[in-house]
Amino acid sequence: MFKDIDEALRFIKDKKIAMIDLKTADLPGRWRHMVYKTGHNDEKIFSEGTGTSLTSYPGFKTMECGDMTIKPDPATGFLDPFADVPTLCFICDIFNNDGTPFELDPRYVAKKAEKYLAKSAIGGYSLWGPEVEFYLFDEVRFGTDIQGARYWVNSSESYWNTWQEGSKGYNLPYTKGSQADPPRDQFSNLRTQIVQYLEEVGVSIKYHHHESGSPGQMEMRPISRPWFKAEITFSSSNTS
Repeated sequence: MFKDIDEALRFIKDKKIAMIDLKTADLPGRWRHMVYKTGHNDEKIFSEGTGTSLTSYPGFKTMECGDMTIKPDPATGFLDPFADVPTLCFICDIFNNDGTPFELDPRYVAKKAEKYLAKSAIGGYSLWGPEVEFYLFDEVRFGTDIQGARYWVNSSESYWNTWQEGSKGYNLPYTKGSQADPPRDQFSNLRTQIVQYLEEVGVSIKYHHHESGSPGQMEMRPISRPWFKAEITFSSSNTS
């Protein structure tokens, strides 16, 4: 969203941003975040980063991870569409306390992979466009105790609810929901709203549709694009 730190700081001031949301990812890929009030150390957060502890992150539970630094990447900035006050979000890089990149930071691993690809003789460049698939359920129950384990999910689109009082007659068969048309696909408008939110935060979506898992399964396909746009060049040293 921003070309550099100065542009991000001007936006925070001009748009009266109240909070800065700093996001990182743990090894399983789940988001973590810390939220800072603006107007105190905004410039320092971008230029020097801010201290944090990663000892509660799965995979990062070492003594050294209790003294880390995270630094926001201005290019990843986006406004949180769901925050009650104006909140600007950034994805952060993780550093050791001596300023070196943290080897297990998922972003650092991806950057190293991109650089390795650029030095290889494979050709082309890396395209990043994950397929976004998920379920929308009306109710989810699960539990584990001494007697056993159990789970239970429910969707208003499900064929097993057609006998219920107030049923709208949705009847998508098992594994037959791919590209179903409304009214059997009752989430088309909701997916469109989600696409609009994703576009606002910089994730370009090519299309969306109902998926084959029938009750509640959704798909959105982002546009594949180079992450660092590092096209590979060839020389006698890497083609031999």
